[in-house]
Amino acid sequence: MDGSALPPLVIFKGKTLSRAWLPTSPLNGWMYSVNTQGWTSNEYCKKWITQNFKPNTRAKADGRPRLLIFDGHGSHTTPDILAHCLANQVHLALLPPHTSYLTQPLDIGIFSALKKHMTCELD
Repeated sequence: MDGSALPPLVIFKGKTLSRAWLPTSPLNGWMYSVNTQGWTSNEYCKKWITQNFKPNTRAKADGRPRLLIFDGHGSHTTPDILAHCLANQVHLALLPPHTSYLTQPLDIGIFSALKKHMTCELD
């Protein structure tokens, strides 16, 4: 909530990651992966929280607890994730199920416009 943003983990749908999908100039800290479903899983959530969230927020927290807001997807509440959060002073806030269209303003304010424009370009 300090105005900074964390680099994302971009998950492409497929079996192998194609270099053609990636930017020619690597974006600082962005992580890329692929799976056949094209969405997150227990493995990807653990990778993101340990290799991205933890190192990119630890120094700013300066020993204070951090808040991480999740949408309640099952991969966000595995025993591994919960143990990691407890051990690293990360407080989880889970949004109520089936309310993301109201409780996740990025879905409406940013990602809906992005999806619209991407669809137009792809069409």
